[in-house]
Amino acid sequence: MDDAVTEQSRLISRIEGWAGRILASPRKEIGWHDEMLGNRGVYFLIGPDNNGNRNRVYVGQAGNIRDRLTRHNNDSNKDFWDRFIAITSCSGLDADQAGYLESQIA
Repeated sequence: MDDAVTEQSRLISRIEGWAGRILASPRKEIGWHDEMLGNRGVYFLIGPDNNGNRNRVYVGQAGNIRDRLTRHNNDSNKDFWDRFIAITSCSGLDADQAGYLESQIA
């Protein structure tokens, strides 16, 4: 990683040679402002499975990551997650790039 910035339990990472960011934060800090969350990208909702033995991960893509995370935050069907990771680029990924990343990860 080229550099990483932590503020409490948040992480923003930039990868050398790529104009993008990987952002990670607890669910309780979903209101955290980072301009990159307004871009298109791929995201992970992460939390314990029903037994609490393993992590459950939901992978999605959105035209606006912040808006999608807010909807998931209010969705009782996706109440399992306690943290998220978002991947985007400085100018946002286009729909094909986000779809490709999602398909390769999911």
